[in-house]
Amino acid sequence: MDIFSRRITQLRTERGWTRAEVAKRAGVSRSYIRALEIGIREPRAEVIGRLAEAFGVRADYLLGLTDDPYGKVEGLTPELQEVWNTIVARPDLRMLVSTLEPLSREQVAVICRLVSTIRSGNGSGG
Repeated sequence: MDIFSRRITQLRTERGWTRAEVAKRAGVSRSYIRALEIGIREPRAEVIGRLAEAFGVRADYLLGLTDDPYGKVEGLTPELQEVWNTIVARPDLRMLVSTLEPLSREQVAVICRLVSTIRSGNGSGG
């Protein structure tokens, strides 16, 4: 199994998605996803892009050109980068953030600090 096959299989199982769910999100058949996962088909360029979008990762990550699935935001501390990676890994939060794009580095940092504060329980209750 090549790196592309391993990565789409891993991403699908991490999210608890069936092949049918991935296929629907990427606009292809379930059998095509199966063939990609077991490595008997090569992905078409447009499918790589749609799979990257569905999983919320970079296409170059799927292809094995980088080990960073989400992309680094220059100027973020490692802690805030980890928060950002968590945000963009979740489809619901990724969709929310995508409605705000394009975001500046400063805006990403503000969002990350807000999420970090909420997660740590230091936000003010209402």
